[in-house]
Amino acid sequence: RAELGTRLGADQWKPYHGNHGWMYGGPAQPMPTSDDRVTRLAIGELFAGTAQEGTPSSINTYDGTVTIGSGWADSNAADYVHRWLALEPASREKLRAIGFAVTDDQQFAVVDNTGHVLVGARAHAFLRDRANGGVLDYLAALLEQPGSAPHAMQAQVGELERYAIDRLKRNGVHDAMATWSDDAIRVAIHFGGWAFAAGPATNPRDYIASGGDPLKMLHAFATHMRREIGRPNGALVVGASAHTASPLAGHLDRWGNGIVATAIRGTTRIEATLAEVSTDPAYAGHVLVIEGASSADPNVKLELWDTGTLQL
Repeated sequence: RAELGTRLGADQWKPYHGNHGWMYGGPAQPMPTSDDRVTRLAIGELFAGTAQEGTPSSINTYDGTVTIGSGWADSNAADYVHRWLALEPASREKLRAIGFAVTDDQQFAVVDNTGHVLVGARAHAFLRDRANGGVLDYLAALLEQPGSAPHAMQAQVGELERYAIDRLKRNGVHDAMATWSDDAIRVAIHFGGWAFAAGPATNPRDYIASGGDPLKMLHAFATHMRREIGRPNGALVVGASAHTASPLAGHLDRWGNGIVATAIRGTTRIEATLAEVSTDPAYAGHVLVIEGASSADPNVKLELWDTGTLQL
């Protein structure tokens, strides 16, 4: 069994909304490129700079997921590692030797401390346990090996193409993006990474109709997050769920050079409680965005931006 090493140490065990978990960034790696404009912009946005979702060896479990690399969570993380191990047979054997593997159907599998094999959700729970941090620590070390890091980036690009680019080519969004600004494309890719079910790969009609307009893309995202952020009066409050917590500072300020954040801050600023915007009929059908962090107390005054009624 791998021992806890220098990567996942005490400084990388972080609190988050009442939970704790690993938050390890990892070293930056050289960026690949692509002849395809959308792919090239997505690589630059997700894998580099202030908007990046992580490096190839990033490890994050603080939010209840097992996230490895540049934002690949749970099943997508398993697919990413599976792709990398296909290029790294020596690393695959080293990981098997400590009781870690990825199944042929892209699920994590681990041997626990009593010798039992855990697969899928049970493996995730094992990997998120601080006492078992040595496994993910060793995985990060292998991903960072000089000879392995290029293969990790190659696997990330393959996962990006599978997860997003290929779907956008099939559903028409890729073609529509030909007339969009670079930053609009960057933001759309991020929306799909933030919540796949609310992004352009699964909702092509709304994103194509947005024409790459920042507020219209925000509204497309919000309407497909209704189950999480919808309020009793029909308002949609981005930031009102754990998934969308700190939407500006945590996400939109960084994405696409901040074009969505800039557009939001050009709308109407209000101060209200979550209870008020959830019940006041004046906000029915409006998309609101919390400026800072939300509060568990619905009666705490918040600063919000009222971006108006849905533009779809």
